[in-house]
Amino acid sequence: MNRSSKVITTGLVFIVTTFLSLVSTPKSSAAILEFNLDVPNIPTGRLLSADGADVIIETVEFRDASDPNVVRILPGVVRYTPLVVTYNRDQDRAQRRFHEGITEWVDDARSNSTFSTRRNAALITSAQNGTELERVDLSHAFPIYFNPVTPDLATGTQRLYELHLALENFRVTTVPESSSIILPAVICALWLRRSSRRHS
Repeated sequence: MNRSSKVITTGLVFIVTTFLSLVSTPKSSAAILEFNLDVPNIPTGRLLSADGADVIIETVEFRDASDPNVVRILPGVVRYTPLVVTYNRDQDRAQRRFHEGITEWVDDARSNSTFSTRRNAALITSAQNGTELERVDLSHAFPIYFNPVTPDLATGTQRLYELHLALENFRVTTVPESSSIILPAVICALWLRRSSRRHS
């Protein structure tokens, strides 16, 4: 085996090892997911939980003149249940700034009923390394419920807060899983091509 073939063999082993290390990671582990709430004019905050934002499509009943004994239905008004999130106020300094921004937003919604209270926020799911996995864009959201959750005595001074956001609509954007495999494969292919030319 000459030197050029050794380089090619080494490159192929590297590509296969990289590919297997990516695809063999179980989805369930997901490297500890993090949930963040991004609101304009408020520092991004980390969440402990996120729930709600269900889609409810009301039905419209009507009768057809050709068969008045049959009640027919059509999709009607679309409604979205509030998004319910909880967060730790005292997790770090960034969380306290997030809490201050949320508090100001709640005060603004309580005393001001204009359209300026509504904001296009986003619920972001990220991996532990900061890679964004999914984004839920919340259209024209505003707070409708805000309450400190009674803390566990074992947590000391930590305060947990519950926030409900009303929204007009939402859109989910998921990062394709294939993107995490394609980029390393392209890098390996370029490295292999350059090494082959160097030793040919």
